[in-house]
Order: sequence, then C-alpha cells, then structure tokens
Amino acid sequence: MSTPVIELGPDALLVEGTPVALPIPIGTLVAVWGEPELWVGTAGSVVTWHELGVFAHRLDEKHVKTLCVQLRPEADAPAFVPRSAFTGRLLVDGEVVTDELPGAGVDARRVAGTATTERHGVRLHASYEGDHLESVEMTVPRTTPAVPVERYAPRRVADPVRFTDLGLKLAVVDELMYQQEVIQPRLDARDFARSYTGRTIDLDAEGHRPVPEILAYLEDLQIDRSEAALVHELVIDAGNDVYREVAPLWDGEDDTFDIGSWADLDLLPHLTSLDFVSLTPDDETLDALRARGLDVDA
Repeated sequence: MSTPVIELGPDALLVEGTPVALPIPIGTLVAVWGEPELWVGTAGSVVTWHELGVFAHRLDEKHVKTLCVQLRPEADAPAFVPRSAFTGRLLVDGEVVTDELPGAGVDARRVAGTATTERHGVRLHASYEGDHLESVEMTVPRTTPAVPVERYAPRRVADPVRFTDLGLKLAVVDELMYQQEVIQPRLDARDFARSYTGRTIDLDAEGHRPVPEILAYLEDLQIDRSEAALVHELVIDAGNDVYREVAPLWDGEDDTFDIGSWADLDLLPHLTSLDFVSLTPDDETLDALRARGLDVDA
C-alpha cells in the first residue's frame, strides 16, 4: 500500500474505505498496511509504518489509541516518528488536509504552535512548524470532569473591602489568589466556562477580550479586610495569571487592564512596593505613587 487514505466524516472514520473506531485493532491496520515497526519507551509504545508516514500509540498489545500522520519530516524527531512524510490523503469532511486543520483557527496555532478540534467523535490535534502543518493526531476526545456549579458560587466574607477600580482589584486578586493562594478557589477560565449554565462560553472565540461572566465574577468577588492586609507587594504585568484567565487570548498590547485610579491603595495598609513589568502608567502617576511612600520599580 503506497498511497494510504484516511477519511473522517459524519458517518465514520475510514481507513482504506473500512470503517474503524478508536481504539483501533492493530490487526485491522496490519491487514491494509502490512507489519509496522514497534518502538517501546518508558511511557508507552508506538507502531510505525515509516514508508507510509503513519504511526500510532498503542493502548495494549492488540489496539492503538491514536492514529497519526506525519505530513512533513520533523527535525530531531524521536525514533518512532516516520522517516518519510505521509504519502497518501487525509480527508476531514471531504476536504484534503494540507496546511490547515479544518475547524481549528489560526489563534491556537499562533499561541502554541498547535491546534485542536473535534469532529464526529474524534479529537484532532495538529502540530505546526511555522505556517506549515507538520502532523495530525487522531484520538478519542478527552473526557473532562464536570465542575460543580457551587465551585464558583459568590464568595462572601465577614468584613469585605470595597474597591472602586476594577483594574487595581484584579492586581490584588492576582496576588492573593495566584501568588499567595489565600483566596480559593483558584479561578480557571476553562473550569469556569464548563460550570457556567447561563450560556455557552467559547473561550477560543471570545478569549481575545475579557469574558464578561468571568470579569463579573471577579468584580463581585469579596476580599476580606484581613486578606487585604496581607498584600505587601503588587506586580503589575500583562502576563499576570489573572489576566490569562479573564481573557485567555489577550495579547497584552492594549489598555484593557490599565488601572484608572489608585485611590484604593488605601485599602492595602501594608503595601510597600509596586513593580511595573508592563502596563506602566505615566511619570506623573509614578511620582504620585512614590509620594505615598511606596517603592516603585518601573
């Protein structure tokens, strides 16, 4: 077999026209592609058809849990990666996959060099080298445990402080929730999206801007006066954890999370320093912050 054909459509995953379901019996693949080379590592084993550009991770001795095509050679690749590029055709919904994975936008590729989508009960995970699709892995979709709705129930405390500037409050939340881990639960955008029942939150489509429901959750989040007293330093950085959860795909290049008023610093009695890695205010504001007796690094 020199030109393998793998098709994923609404009715089935087809290998050489034969319907299969993951995990796939290895014997089914051997029948159409011949005997593969077996690679065994500490974390598992892989069967590879080097001349076809196809490999698969074994579930057990008789089944594979993935089916992968190597569309382009990979430099410094592990021994199980095919030495030859895929010689056949991979089709998703009738479309030949070449330089883009149908359904997985360029944002995922830009962020991580990968793209993931699901089609007809199969998870497709693509790896890119620059702008070129390098490999595609097909596997069973990951099952994500349900997040109890009550995990993100409104947080209530005995003596809440009242912030007037949400930007400054987010900086305080970053310190108390992600650095000191005093405030629980630690907000995770994908957990929140799965638990939210008001609508479907699509982080891949909406994540360039603050997700309204996540931002509202943090705006409503109560911080106790005793917790505010634990803040000695604030790091202001576009890469802070809190921003990645409020707007997972935000590029950090605009004023979305700029702090408009610093009056709420009065709520932080033990604050001694501000470190501006980015999102730095103007010189007049920096001077005013130093006039408060704060050690300001900008």
